[in-house]
Amino acid sequence: MASFSTYEECQDHATIDNCELQPEKKIKVEAVSLYVEKLNKSHFNSNNIEIASTTSQSVSPNVLKMGWSLKEGRKNVRFNDKQKQFLIDKFNNGIVCGHKEDPENVSEAMKFSTNPDGSKMFRMEEFLTPQQIMSFFSRHARKSDAARELVISELQQSFQ
Repeated sequence: MASFSTYEECQDHATIDNCELQPEKKIKVEAVSLYVEKLNKSHFNSNNIEIASTTSQSVSPNVLKMGWSLKEGRKNVRFNDKQKQFLIDKFNNGIVCGHKEDPENVSEAMKFSTNPDGSKMFRMEEFLTPQQIMSFFSRHARKSDAARELVISELQQSFQ
C-alpha cells in the first residue's frame, strides 16, 4: 500500500505508474458477521447479538423495543419546607459571612445534619444533589434581588 503527501502525487501514481486497484478483501456484511461472532464469544456478553435481516421478517426473542436507548423522563419534585429552610439558612449564612456556600459542601452537610434531639434532619430520598442546590441558590438570589429592588423603589417613591 502506497501513501502520498499530496493529491497530485496520488493522481500521478494512478495515471503514470502501473497502478492496480484491488477490491477490499472482505465485504462489509462478512466483516460485521465476524464482529458479531467475536462479541458473542466474548466473556462479558451473556446475551447473543443478532444481525437484523432485511430479507426475513422473523421476530427474535432478543429484539429490543423501539426507543430502548432513550433517556427516561425525569420527574420534577418540589422541595419540601424543611429542605427550603435549610437551603435558605445556608444561603443567608453565606451572605452574612461574605463567603458563598459551595453546593458540594451544602449537599454533604445535608447528609450529616441533625435535629436538636439528635435524629437525622433528612431522609435519604430528601438529599439534594449539588446541581439542585446550585439551581435553588440561583433562583433564590434572583428573587431576593428583585425583592430588594422593589423595596428600594417603594422607599424612593415614599420620599418623593
